[in-house]
Amino acid sequence: MVDRAVARSYDHLMSASQDDQSPEVEQTRARERILGSAMVLISRYGVRGTKLADIASRARLAKTTLYHYFPGGKSTIFRAGVNQIVGRVWTQVESAVRGAASAPEALERCIREHVEAFDRQMMTRGLDQATWHEIKALADRVLVDWYARELALLTEVLERGREEGAFELADAATGARFVQSLLRGVTVDGPIETTVRERRAEVDQLVGVVLRGFATS
Repeated sequence: MVDRAVARSYDHLMSASQDDQSPEVEQTRARERILGSAMVLISRYGVRGTKLADIASRARLAKTTLYHYFPGGKSTIFRAGVNQIVGRVWTQVESAVRGAASAPEALERCIREHVEAFDRQMMTRGLDQATWHEIKALADRVLVDWYARELALLTEVLERGREEGAFELADAATGARFVQSLLRGVTVDGPIETTVRERRAEVDQLVGVVLRGFATS
């Protein structure tokens, strides 16, 4: 009985090992290594300062393998990397906003989650102002669809606030564009090298201005 149990366990382990080495899993791992390596290097040296050979070396893959997964080269890798990062962040932001008990709470969460997610990425990746300035122009082109989704979510929150009687505004879409422009001003278009205290005060002020601006009189 013991021998049979051991044999079954061995067969199970071998099967799991083989599954882990399936073509689909290997392809996923290779893509993750490429994207992870690329974003680390781009955060340090910028897009222009990062070479495909450096990405391949860090990912421990042949340069030809990079072209196999990303035929467009570095620009395609950058686009995929940004979309992957923002996709993960967006899931957290949207979940927090939709879980709010009221429209004012949802709007505050949207602002705070947006800024905190941005700051977390800047800090984790060690980006300085000069490198971010170079990356931002390229990132903005990738983020067009995400900006549209954020605008739609903000519009939805403001419409909800109007229905609840918490917000007074003529047009929710116009209000959403206003909030989004303020968010850009303190994130992608603003200075990224601030102290924690300064940042907290800046976000608190932004939340206060927005909520008071939309509040019913």
